[in-house]
Amino acid sequence: MWTHKQKVTSVALDRSGTYMATTAMDRSMKIWDARMYKCLMEHKLPGAASNLEFSDRRVIGVSIDNEVQLFRDACTTAVTHPYLRHSVWR
Repeated sequence: MWTHKQKVTSVALDRSGTYMATTAMDRSMKIWDARMYKCLMEHKLPGAASNLEFSDRRVIGVSIDNEVQLFRDACTTAVTHPYLRHSVWR
């Protein structure tokens, strides 16, 4: 399955198995229909993501450097900014 133009950094599948999210070094996050292997949405991130997770309510958590960004409704609508950001100091 050809997902991104650059190296994939993280993959996550939602609990129902309907949606799959992938991130890559090109700062993109794609939402896929996991059953049909079809790209539904593409979002641009401010940096390359190192980790990606779905919550039970389909909120997507993305870690970028020392920040965690949460995206709500990213599977069904085009989002322009994160729902919530949290910086973690090392």
